[in-house]
Amino acid sequence: MSDPDSNRDRRIRANLDRLAELACADGVMTDRLTEHLEDEMAKAYAPVKLPPDLLDRAEALRPYLDKRRDLIAYGRLTRTAVIRLALVRGLADLERELIDGQRAGEQ
Repeated sequence: MSDPDSNRDRRIRANLDRLAELACADGVMTDRLTEHLEDEMAKAYAPVKLPPDLLDRAEALRPYLDKRRDLIAYGRLTRTAVIRLALVRGLADLERELIDGQRAGEQ
């Protein structure tokens, strides 16, 4: 029997690699990225407790994001969709920091 933690780690690494392939340079979600996230969300559930101020901030962003032409295909975004978008963008930023840090260490 395989170690579930190592399987989870492999899945996470594969998903991060796939997200990096699908993300646009400016961090805007593409249709392919959205499809991938929806497929992955069907497989995984990660309940997260968030402080009320973060939920309020996500809710406050909804009117702005609803007007964005590049996100119009998603219709009216829910607070959960805003949080998912923030998570994807935040992870992309952290991954860029990691890559930049690794490059700086190579010099």
